[in-house]
Amino acid sequence: MINIEELPSLKNIAEVILSEGGSGQLIIFCIPTEDVWTKWKSILLNALKNRLNERGENEFWDTLAADNNSSSPQKDIAEFLGFDINSDLNEILTSYGSESPLIIELLCGEKLERPWENFITNVARFFRVSDPYNTHRLICIFLISPSLYPPIRINAGIRCYGFWNPIRFEETRLLIAENFSEKENVMSLAWRISTYAGAANFDPDLINRLSRNSPRSLSDVRAEVLKCRVQANKLGNGSTIENRFFEEKRWDIPSGLIGKWLNGSLLGSTLDRGNIIPWQHISDHDFEKVFTRTIWREQVAGLYPLLMEITSFTSEIVSKVMGEKWKNYLDSGGNTESETEPGTILDTFKNNRLGFLPNKIQKLLKQLRIVRNRLAHLEPVDFSDVKQIWILFDKIS
Repeated sequence: MINIEELPSLKNIAEVILSEGGSGQLIIFCIPTEDVWTKWKSILLNALKNRLNERGENEFWDTLAADNNSSSPQKDIAEFLGFDINSDLNEILTSYGSESPLIIELLCGEKLERPWENFITNVARFFRVSDPYNTHRLICIFLISPSLYPPIRINAGIRCYGFWNPIRFEETRLLIAENFSEKENVMSLAWRISTYAGAANFDPDLINRLSRNSPRSLSDVRAEVLKCRVQANKLGNGSTIENRFFEEKRWDIPSGLIGKWLNGSLLGSTLDRGNIIPWQHISDHDFEKVFTRTIWREQVAGLYPLLMEITSFTSEIVSKVMGEKWKNYLDSGGNTESETEPGTILDTFKNNRLGFLPNKIQKLLKQLRIVRNRLAHLEPVDFSDVKQIWILFDKIS
């Protein structure tokens, strides 16, 4: 079974942190809110540890939960690493044992305090002027709840990333698919994967919850989402639907969206799936619309190709049972697309008095038409709808 930290997106950011940090760069990885950090902390840290293990560098660490109000971050770090508290940066960053990463968890609150600004500036300066061939300790600061992005002036010696577009939708689908038996029929499985992926909305807790409880209707899926929404309601629900057409970036927040990102109401934006707004930040007014549209979008991607294949296969059965003559009445100009439209097949037989289709085939085509029409009109379909398609298809196939 695949764990979320093993997904390509998480492995990629782990590799970026390790590669950039290992080449003499201080890594600052910004997390917009405490709630987001709580949800993703173990995932991000495990992704780093897994990538180190894959490299054959079995150097694990304890994360330093640093104090933003500390008067001397350098002394705190020296003590944490087992050095004398008066150790200088050269000893902290290049001494024996410096191959072990230093991972710092720093909650900003309202702003990054001056001693930490000075420490970050000094480390960046040290990396800039020191010999790049020396062994440097990798330092990654997970900066939580910054008031600005980037939170400090970026110069040589510093790389800054933001928690943005954390994983891709296809990776969410992969995670969910891993939780279900291959013995389940393909239509039911496709409905679960697409519906749960849309409802999960990149939330690892919701991915696990939906996979575990396995709701079998849209109303039950909605209930699972609402439970999580109620649990997180303390964050407020003031966000509204955003313009979704922004350039897609990875771990780099577009300047026009930084404000929404800083308060945790926007965690990503992609051209094909729109904006990633946590459920607890969707306004009550917009919730139903966003819920419906999000699931519909995933169902179109996951169900529609399968529906076309089933219709195409059904049209072949129609030809075997009724002969090929019916295709002559298709106004398709030699294009076989009309043969994958259930409504077209039904209307061709009805309007041209070509005889009566067998009852089982007619029922299947009608059910396919119902489901495809709903998807074509931006409506998600329920489990019972696709289950009925498979029952009917199984009888004729």
